[in-house]
Amino acid sequence: MEAYLCRTDERRGRVTTVDLFLQKLFQDQVWTQCQFATFAYDDLVERLPQANGEKGPSDEYRALVELPRDKLIAQSTEVALERALAIWSPIQAFLTATANVSKILWGSDPAVAQARAPLRDALKVSDASPLRSQMMRNNFDHFDARIDIWWGKSSTHNFVDMNFGDTATVIEGLPEDEMFRNRDLQTGDVIFWGQRYNLPSLNTEIRRIMPVALREATKELHPPDTSGMDQTQP
Repeated sequence: MEAYLCRTDERRGRVTTVDLFLQKLFQDQVWTQCQFATFAYDDLVERLPQANGEKGPSDEYRALVELPRDKLIAQSTEVALERALAIWSPIQAFLTATANVSKILWGSDPAVAQARAPLRDALKVSDASPLRSQMMRNNFDHFDARIDIWWGKSSTHNFVDMNFGDTATVIEGLPEDEMFRNRDLQTGDVIFWGQRYNLPSLNTEIRRIMPVALREATKELHPPDTSGMDQTQP
């Protein structure tokens, strides 16, 4: 059951009270998830030179020549995917954290989204925010379901995954629904079945919201009453 931030006068159809303590709890969780997202994004930026081929072959590649044949296939597969996994791990962590922020701000149904409008207002987040869509995180989170759908629809069963670069140049003539996780290194888009999700704009929004969420979460609920104090004293 999802917590509502406000009570609504059903006869008049408008918000009458807002639970400020509950709102502060949500603001604190927004800040926490924003922190997780920035850690993941910074990790991604640090690892991107691997995807761009700016780093030379690792020691693992050099060690392959010394392996016996029965271990070579498994080990070479692991080493071949080393760079891809190093990039896709922080991408998945970033998408999870940003989707968690989205769920806090909008919930999972229209009634919750309406009830949490005061939370979004306090954090200056509009419904046009890139945070609102959880589409790409859902693709990653329900990857097994996406494979089932692809298996049932595809006649060729071409499976292209965890690539980097313009999807138009991956394999000429390959349908978009045969291409799973892809990252465009020029735009910063993550692409899945032709759906694009721009990570830099999402990162900008997260870093804008994060200090606001911390400031709002740490405000005093009941500021001290200074009305009776002598305002003339230094």
